[in-house]
Amino acid sequence: SKAFTVNNGVLAVSGVPSGVLWTKDDFRNFELSLEYRFPPGRLVSQQGSGVIVRTSRDNQLRDLVEVQLEPSGDSDASGAVWLGREARLDTGRTSSQFPLLRPRASAAVDRSLGQWNKMTIRCDGPNIVVILNDAIVISGRNANQFAAPVGLRSQGTAIQFLNIKLRELN
Repeated sequence: SKAFTVNNGVLAVSGVPSGVLWTKDDFRNFELSLEYRFPPGRLVSQQGSGVIVRTSRDNQLRDLVEVQLEPSGDSDASGAVWLGREARLDTGRTSSQFPLLRPRASAAVDRSLGQWNKMTIRCDGPNIVVILNDAIVISGRNANQFAAPVGLRSQGTAIQFLNIKLRELN
């Protein structure tokens, strides 16, 4: 979509229109690292963005596992995991099909608007770990396991990405 542009190595997302930038290939076991920031003064809405790490091509909302990137730093802080109707992830506190798994104390590790955050998402079989600015905010198991494209989602606000690296795990 026209919401995604690249300039000087920075992937800029305007937030309008909404959309997803997908990988060409499918991935099952992988580690994705990236840096992101919400530019100051550029919030289009309080909705953030997201990284879709597992979803079926046939019915994306059914099996969706999406790591949230949020500008607010409140209870919906970056690192929260949105689960579709039939997606699963057990964190030991909240299990299975609850729609949103909130990260542990993630608001304390979110950086302010305009500052770069570093996130690593590791999907290894049924295990998913999300690390935000060197703090583990989600560690879950029993996730759905299938190969799928990975996507960066634009959900209505400006965000920028830098140093996006995706590597398959053995």
